[in-house]
Amino acid sequence: MQNLKNLDCPNVVSDGRYLYSRNLVPGVAVYGERRMNLDGVEYRLWDPGRSKLAAYLMLSGRGCDLHKNDVVLYLGASTGTTVSHISDIVDKGRIFAIEISKKTFRTLMQNCAPRKNIIPMLGDARDEDLMEGILTGADYLYCDIAQPDQVGIFLSNFSQYNFRSGMLMLKCRSIDVASSPRSVLEEATSSIKERGYHVEMQVDISQYEKDHYALLVKSVDR
Repeated sequence: MQNLKNLDCPNVVSDGRYLYSRNLVPGVAVYGERRMNLDGVEYRLWDPGRSKLAAYLMLSGRGCDLHKNDVVLYLGASTGTTVSHISDIVDKGRIFAIEISKKTFRTLMQNCAPRKNIIPMLGDARDEDLMEGILTGADYLYCDIAQPDQVGIFLSNFSQYNFRSGMLMLKCRSIDVASSPRSVLEEATSSIKERGYHVEMQVDISQYEKDHYALLVKSVDR
């Protein structure tokens, strides 16, 4: 780990090829990732080929507007690969990690167990009442779900909980298999702007995940 560069993202550094996040739970790997020490601090390798957020960070060279003390709602947590790295980033905050598959959720629970800032929840991101009485305020929305109405689900949650910002991992083929990814992107950004939100960054991450765009969305009021 030579010539590391600090990114505009808490607890994350890069060597130009991979990212590394500062391990919130030293001595513990989440999914078999490589760990290494730098000046007495343990880091976990964050491969952009395994995480769309890592792909966004590598390709954009920019941060994703996550802060150390953020409350995050993560829709589509899967087995927890990216969730665990966000856990490293928001080491003073907490993450509500939503997954719909019972089988996948069991793995998510196991992977998240040592990380006290992750709250795994079994549920459907399409359920508007899913977080009622649980989430009263939050800072960041992360959405990585395979649904035709993915953009609508993102916007509904973004509005309901008045997020400061969020990351929409646009799965173009899940939204409309017949349209070009570029057309899906244009329609998504138009919908976001119509709701009064700002698309801060849009990055084509197809190099790592085919027909995917990462959209960093911000509220104009926060």
